[in-house]
Amino acid sequence: MKNDSYIRVIMTLACWAGACGGGGSSGSDDTTTEAGDQLQDVATLEGQWVSGVCTARSDNLTSVAGVYVISKTSASSIAWNSGSVTYSTKDCTGAGVLSELTSNLGSVEFTSTQTLGSHQYYRGTYTPSNGSTKPVIWALPTAQKLCIMTDSEPTVFPTAQSVKDYVDVLAASICYYKKA
Repeated sequence: MKNDSYIRVIMTLACWAGACGGGGSSGSDDTTTEAGDQLQDVATLEGQWVSGVCTARSDNLTSVAGVYVISKTSASSIAWNSGSVTYSTKDCTGAGVLSELTSNLGSVEFTSTQTLGSHQYYRGTYTPSNGSTKPVIWALPTAQKLCIMTDSEPTVFPTAQSVKDYVDVLAASICYYKKA
């Protein structure tokens, strides 16, 4: 998907700029301690998550945004599909209509959840349809915002604070927003 390549480039550039890993202080007033690594049910990830990138169509009356449709397949795993949402406005406002899903992106098996204040971070392994695997972190800075990050072995984000610090510098357009 076009947005996935963009996300990887932005994440790589942010890491080169020093925004990844290492923990340390974010300079914020959030003094909440990190809560354990026990996996929480992935039900909170289910649903339709609309991209922060909106594209006006050539008619300049309608618009479209990418969407991830997440379905829980077990307490620890999800199926990940993509498609688009079409809006009858030029700025992706209003209800929008889910178009046919165009891609089965694969599945994610989550192994742990970290909590820092109101932020939740699900760590796991993404398996695309080609069978290769890669570590991922699905960050929920709010219940309505999802930022999906690729990781590495060993992790670039060893603590919940290091994930939060990174998510805090992401552009809003890189993340996905829960569709009501």
